[in-house]
Amino acid sequence: MQGRQGKGNDPWDRSFSELHTATNGTGKQPSIPRRPSGMPHLDQPPRTQRVGRPRHDTRPPRSLRRRILVWGTIILICAIIAFIIAYGVVQFYNAANQAAPSAATASDFLSDISAPSGSTPDYDSAYNELAPSILIELTKEMFKQQAQCEDAHYGVVTKYFVVAGSATITDTTATYTYTITRSKLSKTYSLHLTLQKATDNSGTWVITNFNNGTGTDTGNGIPNTLGPPGDTLCT
Repeated sequence: MQGRQGKGNDPWDRSFSELHTATNGTGKQPSIPRRPSGMPHLDQPPRTQRVGRPRHDTRPPRSLRRRILVWGTIILICAIIAFIIAYGVVQFYNAANQAAPSAATASDFLSDISAPSGSTPDYDSAYNELAPSILIELTKEMFKQQAQCEDAHYGVVTKYFVVAGSATITDTTATYTYTITRSKLSKTYSLHLTLQKATDNSGTWVITNFNNGTGTDTGNGIPNTLGPPGDTLCT
């Protein structure tokens, strides 16, 4: 096989046999060299495993129908959660609006009979918070004398706060339990207030009963005293 000629008319390319003969010098293929005597023979493959080629993901792509089903389920769940939250907000708003007038009346009544920081109770305003059913049996003077008697023996009301979870409210009635602190008493006691929505469509609330939880009345349907349980001095 002739290749291109060089400057000295020598072929640039030679056949494989010519090159092999020139290298060997004898025209014979060189023999495979023997393994050195100290080199161990490996009968098993090396422990280090070869890193396999990465496999291509042959899974088929998700179908359009499955995607629509997944997204539809997610949207439905979000809609249900949003409805529950909205319903809870509306119910809370309605309950707050419903409870606000009755709670305000109860708080005003206790504020009128209390005397924090040495102030003077306003018994006349407290009396005006009572329902007509009480006013028939309990005159303003009777209510005022009873309240002043309790203040003289047990101390004036200095603090009051509603007991958590004690409120019971309907469209026309409400009940609250307050913890009362008096200046001459070492322990607090509970005062229960029952209120009713006025029937004159004015939206006002009035107190129909107040008692200290003993379950007894002073007579003729007049509620218990504003004093602590066991009070017999001012009845």
